[in-house]
Amino acid sequence: MQLEDHIISRYISCYNERDIDGLIACVTEDVIFENISNTGQNMRLEGRAAMEEVARLSTHAFSYRRQKILNFVDGGNKASAEVRFEGKAAVDLPNGTKAGDMLTLIGASFFELRGGLLCRIADYS
Repeated sequence: MQLEDHIISRYISCYNERDIDGLIACVTEDVIFENISNTGQNMRLEGRAAMEEVARLSTHAFSYRRQKILNFVDGGNKASAEVRFEGKAAVDLPNGTKAGDMLTLIGASFFELRGGLLCRIADYS
């Protein structure tokens, strides 16, 4: 399957467009979302409602944000991606980033799918 036709592409597009309803429509009711950072600020969310709440709150953390998939491997019901994140902080962040600072990260995301939707997302940066 081409990345452009993949649910992951739709998920990233919705993230970039701040389309929280569209983003949440890409995940299962019992989705597990993990963000593992080398700064030690890790997060684990269970369920669509928890993910939606954090997604809505996080849209205000950056005045600009964009994820771009650099490399993608599709393994059927599992996939992985090398992702470049760019953002401009709108507020001071817990990791020491100050409002107005630009942030660029290269990370990896791992996805599991069930029934055509994302049931697990693990972001490493």
